[in-house]
Amino acid sequence: MASTPSDTDPGSRCAHDSLLESADQALQRARRRGASPREIAALGAARDEVAGEGDAGVRSARRRRKLKRLIDRAQTPSRGLWTEWGRPLCYGVAIALLIRVFLIEAFQIPSGSMEKTLLVGDYLLVNKVVYGPRTPDRVTFYKSQLTRRGWRSGHLPGEQPLIDVDLPALHLPGLRAARPGDIIVFANPNDTSSNYIKRCVAIEGQTVEIRDKKLYVDGVARDESYVELDAGAGLRRAGSRDPNPIDRRSMEETWGSLMRLRAWNRDNFGPVTVPPGHLFMLGDNRDHSLDGRYWGFLDQELVRGKASIIYFSWIQEYSLWNPLRAIRWDRLGSRIQ
Repeated sequence: MASTPSDTDPGSRCAHDSLLESADQALQRARRRGASPREIAALGAARDEVAGEGDAGVRSARRRRKLKRLIDRAQTPSRGLWTEWGRPLCYGVAIALLIRVFLIEAFQIPSGSMEKTLLVGDYLLVNKVVYGPRTPDRVTFYKSQLTRRGWRSGHLPGEQPLIDVDLPALHLPGLRAARPGDIIVFANPNDTSSNYIKRCVAIEGQTVEIRDKKLYVDGVARDESYVELDAGAGLRRAGSRDPNPIDRRSMEETWGSLMRLRAWNRDNFGPVTVPPGHLFMLGDNRDHSLDGRYWGFLDQELVRGKASIIYFSWIQEYSLWNPLRAIRWDRLGSRIQ
């Protein structure tokens, strides 16, 4: 015959009654907060088992432990979908946006204009603290930016944006100003919805000139060991225009007032003096780069940050399912200079 609380010592009876009272309170709270019928039924059944069987024996001890677990569960408030998933997700997105806007942003090399310094398939981290982070001053979205392969920067020429909203911009102080030799990510001067990456070769007040592919700044030849020249591209003589009609028209539209008495081309350009608040940018792959020779000086307001580290690189002709061939292991983690 099972013993009841009356058959035991007063301390055990008191603990037994306290447990039943806690179970009754937990049932009331569970009903008020709208707990599931299954949870309420399980708690009620466990309470009745303990009340009917008493507090003696091994089986009674197991029932009390089970009841205590159900009471603890009933007393723990339900976190809900928003608390469980929504709030942490919003916090994560907010932190990621703050890092992207004010500290570091990832960037992919889409073209060969910076070879061999940067290769197509390189993934970079851009340091925004060096020159001072800037908040976005505009939100634009084009239909052509969303492709079957995912999101892409830039859009089709002449396409009208689906979304075009101006935002109040904020520019925080940086650690230093841009210097010649820095590799900089900046908004395309002709289309700020896409980004370019080039090397700064001159800052405001300096005079830039290219003679037979050789760069001169303030009349002094620059040592550019990083520059890649195409042996098959030939040398375009001074006084001639670029044979490519697109390049020629771009240069004429940008420098027309300076080219009335003399023609410029890819290999013989300038001299021009960089105005205040601007930079002059060139690609390291000098014979195959759409840079400052064609679209002019870069407004420093368009600077996004300094390219710092290659965190990943792969040869896009190979599938990443074959990492031994696709990934450029020697470039991972290398500093950009």
